[in-house]
Amino acid sequence: AKINVFDSELDGDIDVDSNSMVELHFNNTVFKGKINGDSDKYASVFVSEDSIINLTEDTYVKELYTTTEKYSNIFLNGHTMYADGKKVRGNKGKYLGKDKDGNILVDNSQEEKKTLIVSIIIVLVIAIIIGAIIFIKKGIKKS
Repeated sequence: AKINVFDSELDGDIDVDSNSMVELHFNNTVFKGKINGDSDKYASVFVSEDSIINLTEDTYVKELYTTTEKYSNIFLNGHTMYADGKKVRGNKGKYLGKDKDGNILVDNSQEEKKTLIVSIIIVLVIAIIIGAIIFIKKGIKKS
């Protein structure tokens, strides 16, 4: 079955059984939920750049098409989306809605915090390595 969704907000799960095939087209639509929670079965998903997929669980689709860069309109929310068995990068920020002009609002503060923590850890590791090198050199000079 081919399902075209226009100018809508959908909240729920879509499960396609093994005897069926669905082609979902989201146009200016926000979908919150999961698609096929356990295998890629036969779901093809087309997401226009003005549409959002906001995952609530891991999701599996056979095919995924979107015109946005790096699937930025697919919000993972800590879940994983697979298309034909491969992980989809998706957006790791939190979807906040759209402004009055239709622009997507995103909270990336959690990702920014993770990046900051990783940067701090890298700096600390480098400092420890440099300290160890200096300590070893001083020990060699004393000998």
